[in-house]
Amino acid sequence: MRITNNTMTNNFLNSLNKSLQRESNLQEQLADGKIIHRPSDDPIKAVRSLRYNTSLALNAQYTQNAQDAQSWMETSDSAMSDLSSIMTSIKEKVVQASNGTNPQDAVQAIGADIDGLINQAVTLVIPRSATATSLVGNRIKLPHLLAMETSLLIAAMPIKFPCPFNQGQSVRVKTVSI
Repeated sequence: MRITNNTMTNNFLNSLNKSLQRESNLQEQLADGKIIHRPSDDPIKAVRSLRYNTSLALNAQYTQNAQDAQSWMETSDSAMSDLSSIMTSIKEKVVQASNGTNPQDAVQAIGADIDGLINQAVTLVIPRSATATSLVGNRIKLPHLLAMETSLLIAAMPIKFPCPFNQGQSVRVKTVSI
């Protein structure tokens, strides 16, 4: 086989271009610290990287959902604890007023205290706006609540709100009726 000067020059230039291309790729990788810049660089690593990034995003969403649920439960627990103490106070005052030994003025004063406790329970359960943030932690509509003198009537309905779960999916969380 005959090797001419032209063949040697072409081989040298071809090798030089390949070396310059590899150097350019390495410089690009060094500049930003990324191995893959285009899917054609390494298709398998590109797919793995996309899956990894998707998994990271889903894990971040799951973590946020768990934190939201924890916050919601703590808020609800605190509100229910406060409501329980209010109801215990109302029960004690009703028992105190119904013993039959109190004068009419004392019974009326106890009634006024009970009205105040009922109003406190109403503000605890139903916030100022049409949507709730105090009892349930999320901005959802609550059932109507009517306070009439010393009686409390709650028209309770189950409350549902969407909780994002996965891309294109959501879980409907249903709370217990009051």
